[in-house]
Amino acid sequence: MKQITDPLRKTYPLAEPLFFRTAASRLAEASSLTTMQRRLPRHQATNRTDTAAMNAIPNPDAPTATLLISCKDRPGLVARMSNFIFVNGGNILDLDQHSEIESGLFFMRVVWSMSAFKLDRAAISSALAVIAGEYGLTWEVTFSDV
Repeated sequence: MKQITDPLRKTYPLAEPLFFRTAASRLAEASSLTTMQRRLPRHQATNRTDTAAMNAIPNPDAPTATLLISCKDRPGLVARMSNFIFVNGGNILDLDQHSEIESGLFFMRVVWSMSAFKLDRAAISSALAVIAGEYGLTWEVTFSDV
C-alpha cells in the first residue's frame, strides 16, 4: 500500500483522509477522466456510452422545436423537461422560465434543435402527454419548419 508523509513527518496510508493527498496525485487522477466524465456524477460518468450526441456540433440550419408549458409551480419541472430533451438527443438552444408567486403558476418556454433528436413529432406529442399527466401541464409544441 502506498504511503504519504505530511509536513510533520507522520506517515499515513493513502487510504487515509483525502486532504493529505498531493496535488500531483489528484491531477493524475483527474487527467485520466474526459472532460464530460469530470462534469457528471461518478455513476453516470463511468456508464456513459452515447458520446456521439454529446459531441455533436449544433447545426444552425436544423429545424427547432418550441415547447410552451404552464402549470402549478413545483420542484423538478425544469429538470424533468431538460432531461426529456437531453435523453432524446436534443440540444437546448433557449430556455426561459417564470414563476408567479401570487398565483403559484409556473411558465416555461424551451427551444431545442431537432438535428439529432431521436423522436419523431408524433412520439414527441405522445411523450409530452405522459409528462403532462405526471405534472398537470398545459402544453403546446411547435416546429420551425412548419
